[in-house]
Amino acid sequence: MIRYDGYYTSDPLPYKDGNARYREEGYFHNAYLFLSNGTYLKAVKKTKPEQVSFSEADFNPDFPNKYEVKDNEVIITFETGTEWEFIEVYMIINSTILKCKDKTLHFFSWWIKYRMVV
Repeated sequence: MIRYDGYYTSDPLPYKDGNARYREEGYFHNAYLFLSNGTYLKAVKKTKPEQVSFSEADFNPDFPNKYEVKDNEVIITFETGTEWEFIEVYMIINSTILKCKDKTLHFFSWWIKYRMVV
């Protein structure tokens, strides 16, 4: 069972970019908003701090992708309908953790986030 009252994020990926005059370092953050109709929306942020949160406005509805839940797995299709389409299969550890061979997705609830702000 996956959850629909928030989003899942992968661990931040460090990056370094630059040339002789300019150097930038930080983290890429990927987030996935699963919708109950079998599609998901993705958001990406590039930041300096290692921790970041997402809002519903960060997820672009123009590029939906698809996923399928089978038994205790979530099959996620990336770049749906393009020549770069590929699939990753995640084991559902519990409703807040999805794990594949080299990635773990952690769940963050909208409700908890808004409750902490109040």
